[in-house]
Amino acid sequence: MRRRASQATEALLAQIAVAKYADGLPLYRQEAIYARDKVELDRQLMAQWMGKLGFELEIMADYIFSEVKKAERVFADETTLQTLAPGSGSTKTAYLWAYARDDRTFGRNGPPMVAYRFEDSRSGECAVRHLNGYRGILQVDGYAAYNKLARSDRGNDCITGWLLVTLQTQVLRAACCRELRSGNGDGRADGEVLAGRENDARSKPRHSRCRAPASLRGDRRRSLRSLAADLASDLRQIKTG
Repeated sequence: MRRRASQATEALLAQIAVAKYADGLPLYRQEAIYARDKVELDRQLMAQWMGKLGFELEIMADYIFSEVKKAERVFADETTLQTLAPGSGSTKTAYLWAYARDDRTFGRNGPPMVAYRFEDSRSGECAVRHLNGYRGILQVDGYAAYNKLARSDRGNDCITGWLLVTLQTQVLRAACCRELRSGNGDGRADGEVLAGRENDARSKPRHSRCRAPASLRGDRRRSLRSLAADLASDLRQIKTG
């Protein structure tokens, strides 16, 4: 089935875009699918449509990113993405940077959002450019490139996931040592017992989600004190045993 001088409808463009970018269906496969229904739709033509569609939707992408950066905290990550290398007949490694906001676990009502940025590089300069003007908390996985944000004069609080866990662990260790010293212990902790109690400390916040931060502080302090006391008791038993 072939139509001359026809135009693609919004529904057709949306169908092709969702199939390609959300469902991972390449254009050459979509071309074959349409061909089974006697619809002649060339992949080169669909590629041109997707390029123009991306241009038209750029204003929406920028708006979503601006809303993401209004959040008190932003979660960032990046991943590899194979993309065509024109003229080489092969692909090259590019990177897709993702920036998300989701404060539902902190008792907020703002809608969750994710903004994506495509780059040929994974350098920290990309994150600096993407988050220019952001003044909130950035939570990442410890990738050193994000340090450029914390060290630059942008007022960012760059907090990594491992740093949050480390701070919580240090609080537990300090409390444990105080308990041991008060009980005539020598302050040395058994590795396996300490690891088990640290896992308990990490899992506690999961049971208290969707509550305002202020209402969680007292519960978490009491929880950590209880865990520290339990850990000290375990260590005393190990020592006396």
